[in-house]
Amino acid sequence: MSQVMARASFSRMMYYKNCPLAYKFKYIDKIAPLERPQKKDKKGNPLPHANERGSMIHEAMDDYINDRRQDIIPELLDIQDNIVWAKDIMQKIPERVSTEQKWYFDPDWNPIEHDDPNTHPVDYQALIIIDLMVFNEDFNAADVIDLKSGKRAYNEQKHAKQLQFYSVGAVKKFPILENLNTQLWYCDLGLIHPKKLTRFQASNFTRYWEELMDEMATDITFTPRSNRYSCRFCEYGPKEHSNQWVNKTGDCSCGVA
Repeated sequence: MSQVMARASFSRMMYYKNCPLAYKFKYIDKIAPLERPQKKDKKGNPLPHANERGSMIHEAMDDYINDRRQDIIPELLDIQDNIVWAKDIMQKIPERVSTEQKWYFDPDWNPIEHDDPNTHPVDYQALIIIDLMVFNEDFNAADVIDLKSGKRAYNEQKHAKQLQFYSVGAVKKFPILENLNTQLWYCDLGLIHPKKLTRFQASNFTRYWEELMDEMATDITFTPRSNRYSCRFCEYGPKEHSNQWVNKTGDCSCGVA
């Protein structure tokens, strides 16, 4: 991997893949996104934004598995059997279960130990945040799980890439792992999407992510990738093409209607 540093998480890399110029605005120039419109229910009460709702659902699952709450919220009822399974293992053999883990790696994929949840290590290259990981009894296989509170339609390719990235992190973080069962838990759909991989298969994805990180680190042009879909939902597009944003910044002159 290149020694040039470009802080890389899955969300950052997908943002870059979608449009390098928007990535530059957000992560390099640090142009703040503008406020999104407040959606309301039929009675006129404000509804949480998708990211706020997602954070609430993730926190509720984490609290339940770690016995900080005793109820399963309505948003998680369709996958409650899976959540109860994880909590049962946590109560019996807590060493087998990890929740809300941040994995940091240096440019050579060496894991960086960092226990402060409020800061990042200064020398990390890649960051992977795992919602839930459950080892088998021999600790040579594990379920690596990401909770999804949004839709699956039109996101299948992106979510598949996310599982690949997480599988790379898992085998780099835990050399003892021989097999993985990466999973997406779609709580709104009551759907579990698994993908089983051997250590060798997971390691084969490494090159793709290394090349993408190198591209991000060495890019000096940040050429926009304008298209009707991405520009429609971009927070930096022309104001007159605003869709989900109250008022876009207008910083980008490359957007399409």
